[in-house]
Amino acid sequence: LTPVPSPTPVPSVTPIPSTSPSPVASASPVASPTATPVKRPLATPAPAATHVAVVRALVAPHPVRTHRPRPVAVARVTAQPTATPAKAVLTAGDQASTVVRSYLAAMTQGDKEAASAYLATGEPTESFLNSSTAVQSVRSEALSADRYRVTADMRSGGTEYYETFTVAPGPGGLQITDHYWIKP
Repeated sequence: LTPVPSPTPVPSVTPIPSTSPSPVASASPVASPTATPVKRPLATPAPAATHVAVVRALVAPHPVRTHRPRPVAVARVTAQPTATPAKAVLTAGDQASTVVRSYLAAMTQGDKEAASAYLATGEPTESFLNSSTAVQSVRSEALSADRYRVTADMRSGGTEYYETFTVAPGPGGLQITDHYWIKP
């Protein structure tokens, strides 16, 4: 603690009496002026010392890492962000096209077993489909409320092929119920 200084005394002002009589008589006594004492604030005490608790671990951490830190992805914006398009909702016709695209992808990869899973009956018959086949386009149209005709235009080995599929609901979802291809 530091000592607090006591306030300094302020001298008071006392009027000096006049020795000459005043020419005007007054009926009331004249009040003598008095000085108002000046109040000074006390000196502010110095702040007391504060104690800071230091927490230390009593047990050292295990030196072996138990997990790997995950990498953090950092995105950089290079242009003004644009509005995000709404998610597209697949219609049944789009789903029928997806079944045909999946069938053709399995065939071009040489996976006849996976391709036959998209067929309601029978086995794949397209011998011209291989890894060099390029599917140019796939279009679907509704034949009824739950049946679709899907056509595919493909090029394999420099030759163009058109294939037509009929897609309808099966026990596991949409399946290819019929298909044929032509070489123009």
